[in-house]
Amino acid sequence: MRAKSSVLYALVFLAIVVTLAFLPTSFSSVQSSTFKVLRPKQASAGALSRRVSVARRGTDLEQSMEMAMQSDLEDLSLKPGKKKGQTKSSFKRTPGDPLRGLSYKQPVRQWAPIKIPPSQYRAPEDRVRFRMYAFHPMFIEEACEILTDLAKELGGDTEGPIVHKPKIKKYALNKSPNGHKKSKYKVDFPEHCWEFDFYPPVEGGLESLLKLRLPVQVTVEIL
Repeated sequence: MRAKSSVLYALVFLAIVVTLAFLPTSFSSVQSSTFKVLRPKQASAGALSRRVSVARRGTDLEQSMEMAMQSDLEDLSLKPGKKKGQTKSSFKRTPGDPLRGLSYKQPVRQWAPIKIPPSQYRAPEDRVRFRMYAFHPMFIEEACEILTDLAKELGGDTEGPIVHKPKIKKYALNKSPNGHKKSKYKVDFPEHCWEFDFYPPVEGGLESLLKLRLPVQVTVEIL
């Protein structure tokens, strides 16, 4: 029995020695000469500085967001007609907004002044209406530009154009020269019609309309 107990004590002692040999130096006072103790790598100075800067940025952003929220609540609490406890954000929050919680002012949309048409402040007797026909709207647009430039030179006003629905003109031509066959060539032409109003200056200047040079492809009717 004594021999068995001594053997058990020896085995326990060897197991303790082996476990202490494999433990790192911070946990054990015994260091083995045969096995190397693995130690964690120390971070470099640059990595530590980057971590510190990132942490500082995060704290600065949180502080700025808290200050912005407090300023918004103070502004809302100072507004007249608001009861205590009624707090409503001054801007619309959208999901996924990186600046959520910050008070930023949205730009005010400004509109250009709407031009008053001359038909509202000029007499209908002063109006000269041009009704123009062409097979392509490009020529009518060129004629409208000529009338607009003339109005700017004389000091008059213009209004329009009023675009009407194009009419399709259909033509049928005989294929045979003597007309003894019924086969024909069928051709379709869309005819565009625009109306453009011209208001001459009050002092006069209608005689300048006689010197206008409009495109040849445009047929003009003065109403």
